[in-house]
Amino acid sequence: MNRLMTICFAVILLLVTIPAQSMLLSELLVEGATITSGDKLFYGFVNYDSSASAKGESVAGVDPADIIVSAYQNPTNGEYGLKFQSSKIVITESPSALALSFDYLVRSTLPNYLISDNTLTMEGTISAGNVGVNESATNPETDSQLAYKYTLLQGMYYSKLFDHQTYTTPASVVYVSTSISLNKASGGPNQLTAFTQTFSQVPEPATMVLLGLGGLFLRKCR
Repeated sequence: MNRLMTICFAVILLLVTIPAQSMLLSELLVEGATITSGDKLFYGFVNYDSSASAKGESVAGVDPADIIVSAYQNPTNGEYGLKFQSSKIVITESPSALALSFDYLVRSTLPNYLISDNTLTMEGTISAGNVGVNESATNPETDSQLAYKYTLLQGMYYSKLFDHQTYTTPASVVYVSTSISLNKASGGPNQLTAFTQTFSQVPEPATMVLLGLGGLFLRKCR
């Protein structure tokens, strides 16, 4: 029992002392690029796209070089993930719209663990209009959808969103696709200053059985 506690403590200490990584999204879109956050590995960033329009005219979207990606831990549930920050995700003209989207893969760095769900948070300001969040998670090994959610936010001076989705069938690797759109009707600028995506995990079924047998064995030993 003491040995098990020592191992658990060592793993926790290692995760806590891992230095926080920070990269530009443009750097992560390069083939082979990865970023680690606690016990999660993020890689395979692809399909970045951003476009904008103002008063019926097409204008430049958000450059991935203007988005900073950092390792992050959600203080509410302890999940590890990534934080995306930018001062360029803003629309000022009226009417106008701005959209961005990208995909990536995530897996646990701990052996025999599955990704079970994820949480998305957003911070920003809306004077008039809305923010739409379209998010899906797929198991790339079976090409089956694990979860899908679309949330439309409306109202004056929106400041934060906490949006959680659970995977009914956890997967060892999850393909995440995220699309965010800002729409503006009138008033001051609408801005999304930061959003985070964090993930939790569960042991594989075989590992859970072994843990259960181990606990039963310890009880009998006592």
